[in-house]
Amino acid sequence: MRSPIIRQISLLFFTLCLAPTLPAFGQASTVVVDLPGVDVITDVGYYISIETPDAITISLDGSSTSSYQGSATFIFETNIQAQIYLDVEAVSAAGGTWTATATPDIVNWGTTNVTVTVRATGLNILMLPGGTTGFKVAELTISVLPLINP
Repeated sequence: MRSPIIRQISLLFFTLCLAPTLPAFGQASTVVVDLPGVDVITDVGYYISIETPDAITISLDGSSTSSYQGSATFIFETNIQAQIYLDVEAVSAAGGTWTATATPDIVNWGTTNVTVTVRATGLNILMLPGGTTGFKVAELTISVLPLINP
């Protein structure tokens, strides 16, 4: 970044050295003087964009009649490295114990496809209205922690 003192010296040089050689006031003339440039700067913040599916569909995983699992791809776009944290909670009468995993769980600068897998054990489907489709049984929350080098 250029110092204000250099700018003042440059303008003083113009006034003392070049101004006396200019034509008299009122005469047409053009003088181009290059002054010191001005730096253009910005503060770069943290950017994270997550493209999510509308929902993650779960189905029986085959291990028991109350264990369900489903996966979906999320697209992360970021200008930093970041750690992904997931939390999933039951929101229906079916209850259950819920877990979620992200693969990979750390995203780097650029675009990264992340597979999110949601699992439920002890899900009591008998508590839900029979024959319904697209019934919301849990809600997934995504948190992202920037991993910054000091």
